[in-house]
Amino acid sequence: MECFCTKCVRACLLAVMLCGPAIGQQTGLTRQHHPWGQFHPGAWSLVRVTTESYEGGQMLKSVTETSTTLSGVDEAGVTLKVEVAVLVGGKRLDTDPQTLRQGFHGEVAGNEPAIKDLGRAELVVENRRVDCRVLELEFPRPGGRRVSKIWYSDAVDPYIIRRVTAVYGDDLRTPISKTSVEVVSLEAPCAVFRNFRTAARVKSVHEDASGTTTTWASTSSVVPGGVICCSSQQVDKEGRLVLRSNMQLLDYGLQPSQGRSGLFWRWRSTRGRR
Repeated sequence: MECFCTKCVRACLLAVMLCGPAIGQQTGLTRQHHPWGQFHPGAWSLVRVTTESYEGGQMLKSVTETSTTLSGVDEAGVTLKVEVAVLVGGKRLDTDPQTLRQGFHGEVAGNEPAIKDLGRAELVVENRRVDCRVLELEFPRPGGRRVSKIWYSDAVDPYIIRRVTAVYGDDLRTPISKTSVEVVSLEAPCAVFRNFRTAARVKSVHEDASGTTTTWASTSSVVPGGVICCSSQQVDKEGRLVLRSNMQLLDYGLQPSQGRSGLFWRWRSTRGRR
C-alpha cells in the first residue's frame, strides 16, 4: 500500500502543475509552464508532510520529509533526484534516492501524450478575465487511458489555470477516477515561509472508488517545485474522515546545497535562521 505522505506530495505537485506556448509555437506545454522547468540544475526544495490516518477509532501520525533536486533540464523535460525520510512512531525510515524523468505535461519517459489544440477560451479568476488556450491530452496506460483537458495562459502566472483529468480502465467510457484542479486566487495572502506576501491558491478534488480527496495549495513560481504549503483531506464514500495531511515548504535554494547529511538533520540545523 502506498504511503499517504507520498500521495499528498503528488497531490500538491498536481495542484501546481494542474497536470502553453504562445501563438506560433508548437502546441504543448514548455519548460516555462513546469514548476521545475524554469530553474537551473542544482535548484532544490525540502518539504515536510505531517499525516494523520484514521481507522477503527485509532489515529496514526507520521512525518515525511522529501528533498527534491533538479538534476537536469532540457527541451523535453526535467530530471529530478528525490530523497525521502519517514518518521513513524518515533522511528526514522530512510529510503534509497530515486531519479525521476518527467516531461512538461507531467508524463514519465516513454508515455508522451497525444495533444489536440481545442482553441481559445476565457476563464474568470476572482473577477479577473484570463484568456486561455485549451489543450486535450491523451496518455496511454495499461488497460485503458488517461485524458486531460487544460486551460493555460502565457501571460498570467501560474500559467496553467485549470485542469480536468479522467482515468479510464477497460471500459473506455466510464472513468474510474476524476480529478479537477483550478486556480481560485491569483494573489491570496501567504505568510507561512520567509517573506512571501501573496501566492496563487489552487484547489484540487480527486474522486475514485475509495472516496474523495480535497487539496488546497499555496504556490509561487519563484520556488523550485512551486509549492509553499498545502493541506489535504480524504473522506470515504460515507463521508467519514480517513486521512488528513499538511505539507509545508521547509527550505529551498537556487544553487546546490552544501554541508548537510540527512533530511531531518538539515531541518534542525536551518530552522533557527529563518
